[in-house]
Amino acid sequence: MSEPTAAKHSSQGPFFLWHGLRVSKVLRLFALRPPVDASRWAKLALLPFTAVWNSGWSLLESAIYGRRIRETVVQQPPLFVLGFWRSGTTLLHNLVTSDPAATYANYYHCLCPEHFLLTERLVTPLTARFLPETRPMDNIQVRWDMPQEDEVALCAMSLASYYLQIVFHDDRAKYDRFLDMAECSAGERAAWKSSLDYLIRKLTFKNGKRVVLKSPSHTYKIPLLLDLYPEAKFIYIYRNPYAVFKSAVHLRRTMYEENGMCRPDFGDLDEVLLELYERAFRIYERDKALIPPDRLVEVRYEDFEQDPLGHLERIYEALGLPGFEGLREQVAPQVAQLRRYKKNRFASDPERMERVYTRLREAFDKYGYPSPMEESDVAA
Repeated sequence: MSEPTAAKHSSQGPFFLWHGLRVSKVLRLFALRPPVDASRWAKLALLPFTAVWNSGWSLLESAIYGRRIRETVVQQPPLFVLGFWRSGTTLLHNLVTSDPAATYANYYHCLCPEHFLLTERLVTPLTARFLPETRPMDNIQVRWDMPQEDEVALCAMSLASYYLQIVFHDDRAKYDRFLDMAECSAGERAAWKSSLDYLIRKLTFKNGKRVVLKSPSHTYKIPLLLDLYPEAKFIYIYRNPYAVFKSAVHLRRTMYEENGMCRPDFGDLDEVLLELYERAFRIYERDKALIPPDRLVEVRYEDFEQDPLGHLERIYEALGLPGFEGLREQVAPQVAQLRRYKKNRFASDPERMERVYTRLREAFDKYGYPSPMEESDVAA
């Protein structure tokens, strides 16, 4: 039984993530016949205009910078933050990217990945006042320059993304293979890898700093990431599976509402997310052996939020990252604000607790968490 948690509307207004697509990608997306209805007419009506805008600027940017971006050498191995959705990846990513020596894909880069070198300075000051104050799924602040999931950019650039599930819902044949890409065609894998590599080169070209990226979907793709960047470093964050599950249900409802093309039919959302978590856990536990021990750090969310600076120092030492004092200066003033952050809270359901615990027992045991029946109030 699913808990009736209403989505929090974020005031995205008529905008959604598909407004970052070029004309060719919009045509490809609609060739797959996504379900649409009149309830999303305002967002859909803008698509032709945003697609032309994106196509024009991306052609111009490619003409000006394309060769130099492709020739850019990524001197510092990228750092990837891994973990299931709602495990604390955003908190960790936001703090690590506070390092003056780091760079990242921000909200604007991810919405407009193919022309941000030309348009970011023009568009962001003019549109900042239209952004919501917080993200739709939680109370984390939103600004154009805040770190964002690079999978959003990869979706716009290649359409080889699990995030197609936002528009195709239960039609898993359209998107499920993009999770770990094991069943993708060689062309689909190449498109995704090429998009990620180009994005990392582009961010490096922009300022030459170490690139730090975060997307929960990367947790399923460790072999692909290592194939691209054999020296890459990783931080994996995990959290109480029941808290993660409850919050992930809320996230999925919210993202469907905000970025879908029709009124969402959630179906058995609990089952979808339980299966998704099971896959993430098993794939990560299998593939982490591919990463040398000195390039992977695992972090328990509940410990991290109690002592973020202490754990960041441990991460930097374990991964051999220089410049922790610079990071400390940036993060220390944020610690008090982090302690005042209000998490979402959801009603408890004993039947649901039992179902989650039974299905995810392996993760509960591996990570050392008790049954949710023993903890009636788990903030998410």
